[in-house]
Amino acid sequence: MTELIQQTGAILTQAQEWLKLPGVKEPVTGFLDWMSQKVFSKSEKSKERLILIEQQQADAGTIAKLMGNLESELEDNEELQKELNEKVAAVQTELKQAGVNITKTSTITITGNHNKAYQDISNSNITDSSINQTHSGTGDNVGRDKIVTNIYVNAKDYQELETRLTALQQQKRECQARIEKYPDDESFRQDLLRVDIETEDIKSKVESFKQDVFRLYDTFTSINVNTERLRLAKAHFDKGEFREADAILKAEEMSSDLSKLKERDSQLDQEKAEVKISCEQIANEFLIKAQLWATFYTEPDWFERTVDFYEKALDAARTHAIISGYALFLKKHNKFNKAQPLYEEALQIYRAFAIEKPETYLPDLAMTLNNLANLQQAKNEFGDAMEKYQEALKIRRALATVNPGTYLPYVATTLNNLAALNYVRNEFSDSMEKYHEALQIYRGIADECPELYLNDVAMTLNNLANLQKAKNEFGDAMEKYQEALHIYRTLANENPSKYLPDLATTLHNLAVLQKDKNEFGDAQEKYHEALQIFRVFSKEDPKAYLPDVSMTLINLSIFYLKSVPDKTKSIALALETLAIAKQFPENLLVQQDAKQAIQVLQENGLDIDKLTNNE
Repeated sequence: MTELIQQTGAILTQAQEWLKLPGVKEPVTGFLDWMSQKVFSKSEKSKERLILIEQQQADAGTIAKLMGNLESELEDNEELQKELNEKVAAVQTELKQAGVNITKTSTITITGNHNKAYQDISNSNITDSSINQTHSGTGDNVGRDKIVTNIYVNAKDYQELETRLTALQQQKRECQARIEKYPDDESFRQDLLRVDIETEDIKSKVESFKQDVFRLYDTFTSINVNTERLRLAKAHFDKGEFREADAILKAEEMSSDLSKLKERDSQLDQEKAEVKISCEQIANEFLIKAQLWATFYTEPDWFERTVDFYEKALDAARTHAIISGYALFLKKHNKFNKAQPLYEEALQIYRAFAIEKPETYLPDLAMTLNNLANLQQAKNEFGDAMEKYQEALKIRRALATVNPGTYLPYVATTLNNLAALNYVRNEFSDSMEKYHEALQIYRGIADECPELYLNDVAMTLNNLANLQKAKNEFGDAMEKYQEALHIYRTLANENPSKYLPDLATTLHNLAVLQKDKNEFGDAQEKYHEALQIFRVFSKEDPKAYLPDVSMTLINLSIFYLKSVPDKTKSIALALETLAIAKQFPENLLVQQDAKQAIQVLQENGLDIDKLTNNE
């Protein structure tokens, strides 16, 4: 492991110089980034030291501390040692390919709890196809040292310091001579002490001056010198004319320019805000256009055009109204995979809004949770759906406590959805409890406002009947179906476009029950009435209603296979089911219909492989 630490130390110590060379910056920074993320992932101090190296500001002490931490991280970690060894070998190879050699010539002492000596390359040679420079112990190369030295020796401030230092050295010699001549005169010794103190102070200032000039040089090298003031200031700096460089950088002039830029920035922010508002306005126009086209069923490309307008609305502005509206449209037309990320995005938006303004956005949050749960249930993601429904129900119960007139219907909606989920999970007791609570709420509010809530009563009756049928409670199920059917027929007489699909669903469900009760004539009649309704609506909106056609087709196909045998009808209905399934690869229910259709065809004696090849 010692050799590995030596090699790593060689890279870390010379990294600051390599970063200045052409063609080697990328492998060095890549190595430093890997060290930060992998070796020192849990040590913020070590990460900061690596950053200093990358910024070319690390001194020998920084490298030493980093090496001590490195040994600690590698100790008893063979896997990490192996990874580091591979990384070191890789970066050495890249450096050699770039013409850079690593030579270890000195040692450093690791401080802290790991006081061991390791090879270091503080004094080493780097060869490059275009560079041949020897590096000093400070990490500064000779070329840089010469340039900076030429700069500061020409600086008046430096020359004044040197002149003062020369004068002090002369004063020191004079003091020493007087002391030798008059050893008992204490005043001469006091003069010598004063001279020594002032000399050390000037020496310190000289060294500090040099370091400051090196720092200035490095800054000029690292920044973009792309203004007239900076170009002139650098020209003076390069000649050691620091006062003249400073005079170029007029504070009042720079402050004035900065104020103008900030004012311009503020104007741009204002313009950006205005552009954002305009984008949202156009986005809303596309949103309305999309929702208008969603009703143009007679247009052959209405669905594609609607999607295109929703996409343009999103491109203009991703507002919660657009995201939610688009997600709902896609879900309605069985585009579940495309709708889900939009629902999740809307959910994230509403969660944030609800934290700031719960009274305004909690209803929207609950709505989005409920809709996302509907989609997840349709995709058989029952666990996620249950979680979303329960959160939505909790929010809506709380809202209904404060304002029951507004939010009790939403409580009933989520109860209905939860009950349906319980049903598919065979949790019949929980399902029954929620359906009854939802039905009680809907009956209560339908008494006050039948035009709004009678359809919800019928929907819940239908769902409750499905559950009772599954529990073989045929009498109770028949009663609920018939009440729901009566309500839907009444509603459909007044508004057929809105309620005929619900009527068809209940007819279908009642047909299934009557078939199970061997009431084949009644079942056949209701199957065909439901199918006729679904066919009419599927011509206007195939993506929304063809899955319902598929459901009715396969049940009728099975009916003609087993209950009222008619091979020709059974096969024709099954084949039509398969044709629809090809249009809905994402719809799990339709795909289940397709599997049943294949079974029906096989039981009718058809060769499925031959049939598939012919297609």
